[in-house]
Amino acid sequence: MTFEEYEAAMAETKVYPLGARVMYPALALVEEVGEVMGVLAKHMRDRSLNVTGTSGVQYKAVVDLVLDTDEQEKILDELGDVLWDLTALSTDLGVPLFRVAQRNVEKLRDRKARGVLHGNGSNR
Repeated sequence: MTFEEYEAAMAETKVYPLGARVMYPALALVEEVGEVMGVLAKHMRDRSLNVTGTSGVQYKAVVDLVLDTDEQEKILDELGDVLWDLTALSTDLGVPLFRVAQRNVEKLRDRKARGVLHGNGSNR
């Protein structure tokens, strides 16, 4: 499926009010990213051990960073929702999703060429 095909398919399911353009998908995007993080947080919580450090301090140590099939499926479903919201936001702004992807690759290639992939800030 191309970006254009996805945009056309997801547009059939856009049901939020016209007055909520941009804001609704932006808020929903944050919510869906939070759901992805929730799956990962529960994974960490459920696969950690109580450990006593050398100073006697108790803490939890993550012992398994490998996601099981159920967790992967939950994340895959949530990533689909993230993609929907990202696409809605992009198209509400009048920017096709392929252009978002293209611009991001251009930015990353430029940073790589300048040796600044690592670091902080958007304008590096």
